[in-house]
Amino acid sequence: GLWAMYGVGTLFVGVTRKLRPLRFLALLLLAGATIKVLVVDLSYYNAQWHMLIVNQTFSAFALVVIALALGARFYAQGQKADAEERNIALPLLIGVANVLLIIGLSAEAVGHFDREQAIAGGEAIAYFENTKQLALSAVWIIYGATSLVVGIRRRSEALRIGSLILLALATVKVVSVDLGFYDARWHTLFFNPTFAACVLLVGALAAGAWFYARGEDIADKERALVSLILAGAANLLAVIALSAEAIGYFGRAKAQVAVQLSSEISRLDNNEHLVLTALWTIYGGAALIIGIKRGSRALRLGALMLLVVATFKLLTIDLKYYRAPWHTLVFNDTFAAFALIILALASSVWFYSRAEDIDEDERSMVIPLMVGAFNVLAIGGLSAEVLGYFGKNMRAGGVSSEDLRDLHLARQLWLSLVWAIYGGAMLTIGIAWRSKLLRLMALLLLGLTIFKVFLLDLSSLEKLYRIISFIALGAILLAVSFLYQRYRQRMAELIGDAETPEPLSAE
Repeated sequence: GLWAMYGVGTLFVGVTRKLRPLRFLALLLLAGATIKVLVVDLSYYNAQWHMLIVNQTFSAFALVVIALALGARFYAQGQKADAEERNIALPLLIGVANVLLIIGLSAEAVGHFDREQAIAGGEAIAYFENTKQLALSAVWIIYGATSLVVGIRRRSEALRIGSLILLALATVKVVSVDLGFYDARWHTLFFNPTFAACVLLVGALAAGAWFYARGEDIADKERALVSLILAGAANLLAVIALSAEAIGYFGRAKAQVAVQLSSEISRLDNNEHLVLTALWTIYGGAALIIGIKRGSRALRLGALMLLVVATFKLLTIDLKYYRAPWHTLVFNDTFAAFALIILALASSVWFYSRAEDIDEDERSMVIPLMVGAFNVLAIGGLSAEVLGYFGKNMRAGGVSSEDLRDLHLARQLWLSLVWAIYGGAMLTIGIAWRSKLLRLMALLLLGLTIFKVFLLDLSSLEKLYRIISFIALGAILLAVSFLYQRYRQRMAELIGDAETPEPLSAE
């Protein structure tokens, strides 16, 4: 403290009296005080006799930081100092003062919880470690966000860069350290140190993006790049944090279930995957709609990627539970996951088709993909329900060979009926809305249904089921023929219309 106070006093005299050797001597003395604080004073950061903030170590840091801040102020207001020297010394003093303050606050947080851990035992040690990491993350996040806002307001590029580096370090720490406690036994859903750290970081990044987008005297290239990175990182971390909460919650629930109850653990796994799929789907769908409304292409791209990931997870993980014994027809986790993604895609198509600020090339590419995707998912989900319902009953104990055969025949019949009814409905909508894509998909599905009936059902179904299958298919084909005859003028565009109509819009 003595070195710091003497150094800043000497610097004041050197600046006001225009004594360059005296200024250099003062800077050397401040550098010595800084090194001593970091090497000697800091080693007592977790001393047992320390109180939070009110202790010798933090006092030493505070004195040196104040001295450096005063030195920067003297340089900024001093008109007699050399301009080149001022341009070097001023940012150096400000930068060192900020770094020391961060280190001092971090040391206080770490030291406080180290003292708590020293007198704790058992699980309390891990609990204090989790809380310590939250406190450390909070220091970095709050300091970084505040400095970034100040740097934007005061048009200080150096302060903005330093703040972004600190926020980047905080992000790496939260992802690599804090998230390691996601399934801790003492956690309560959403109300826990890990999620609190994520919320702080997401809020800081979102606030940084908001201020950057509205900051003055910032280069357009810097504004666009940094705002995009901050907003993207905030959304990605929000998805990761919410996913970690879901996984941790079900992990704790499964830990309380006896190992012998494998079916209960599987049921919880199914619930967990539904929650994850729902989380990604709802977040992605909401982000896509916001991106469409606000004309943000980057947000739309990120949302579409998240929906693709959710769809891939649905088909590779959630679908594996399609014939789980605890499922009820239609009212089950797997079908709910299908329904959510289908609803998200259908809603996105509606907003895409009516948005004014969307490039036509993007619209004409994305809408058909979404229309095709949600129809394929709808067929897949309904087919999985049919296969799962009969497959579950076929696997149940005490089923005779005759009943097993009846279930197998009924499964084939209902699968054909689902495809035929869906194909007919899709064709009707395609005609009504003049959507060539829907009509082509409907014809493809109906063709596949006919192929299945003639090549598979005829060889496997018994007489009654075969008759029912033929009657249903014949009725649907008659309805299709009627629609084609009634709207044959519209059907001409299916073959030779030069115009490309909106995929789902009505004329």
